[in-house]
Amino acid sequence: MSRTRTPAQAAMYFVRYHLGKGAFAPLTGTDWRAWNAFVHLLELYGVTRSQKSIDALIACYACTVRGYGEQSNAADVFRQTIPAMLDWGDVAVLWPQIAVGGDRWTQRAFDRDAYKAALQRQRAVKARTNASGT
Repeated sequence: MSRTRTPAQAAMYFVRYHLGKGAFAPLTGTDWRAWNAFVHLLELYGVTRSQKSIDALIACYACTVRGYGEQSNAADVFRQTIPAMLDWGDVAVLWPQIAVGGDRWTQRAFDRDAYKAALQRQRAVKARTNASGT
């Protein structure tokens, strides 16, 4: 009888295959737990497809990745986890919301001007999406 993998184990193998052996190197022990939560939240989104589950993904991403500098590939790990758990098409749907929402979520607490700019970017993305009809 073969042993089945947990969703996090399957996603970890997928991410390592696509990003390389050291993909998880920038994640600390706490960040690893946050990534694991992100995997389970993606699983929840796959079942519900609700805005509340997207909001939870945004909060999880914001608490973990926004603390890293731009040189870190931690954001790539989170982005690559989406097709591991769902489908490649879901990256185009979810990632803009998560990345812009993560900016908005963290900036709201720290910097009002940056928060307003992130909100404007989010509105611009939404307007482009509505204009394209998708």
